[in-house]
Parts: sequence; structure tokens; C-alpha cells
Amino acid sequence: MNREMARDDRGFRRDYDGFAQELRRVRSDVVDCLRLADIDQEVIDRSALVVSELASNAIQAAPGERFSVELVTAVDEIGITVRNAGDGTHLPARSDWGPTHPLALRGRGLSIVAALSDDVEVDVTDDQVIVIARIRYALQ
Repeated sequence: MNREMARDDRGFRRDYDGFAQELRRVRSDVVDCLRLADIDQEVIDRSALVVSELASNAIQAAPGERFSVELVTAVDEIGITVRNAGDGTHLPARSDWGPTHPLALRGRGLSIVAALSDDVEVDVTDDQVIVIARIRYALQ
């Protein structure tokens, strides 16, 4: 199991095992990287929630399959990319990313990501789902 992280001064890329136990590590990696970049705590919190939702979606879509997270920081924007195995059949239409029923057990992930991000892109290939969330922030 390769747990090495490719990291530079702008972010990181890392593969994770497709199990719920990895969610804590995913959040921690994002928070640690953004703290090192001296990003505002509110933006760090939003980013941690976004990556947590995207990683949860990746695990639910392909349990046990590895998925990757890439975090890139720019001057005024954070890019979070999550890639996982799958064909995207589980994804709701973009028009359905709105609020769900408060008691619903599923279906809130992309609506939460869209609410916390300035831009969300979803790309589906024959065997992979790629979701990119961008969070803009003011310079400190």
C-alpha cells in the first residue's frame, strides 16, 4: 500500500484506499497543507468539508477502490480534484444539486460542495469520475 504523498509548495496529490477510515486522513492532509500555505481558517474549514464530501462520494461510488485527491493552491484560489473509478451512473443531474429533504440519507454531497465552492466541474469517462471544486479567497 503506497501512502506516499507527492507534495510541493503549491499543494499535493495522494492516493487513498476506498474505505471510510481514510476520510480522516484526507481531511487532515488538506488542512495541514492549507495551514502551511497560511490560508485563512474559514477557507480551510470550507475546503476540508468539500474534500470530505467528495471523498465520501468516491468511496460510495466504488467501495474498496483507490481514489486520488489533488490540492492546488494559487494566489487567490484553491483547486480540489478527486478522481475515482466508476462510470458516473450514480451522479445526480446538475439541476438536482439543490437542497435535499432534511431526513434524506443520501444525495446531499454535490449540493454541499456546490454551496461551499465557487465552481464545480464533473467529468465522467468510461471508467473514471473526476470532480474539481474551486474555492476562491481573499489574500491575507
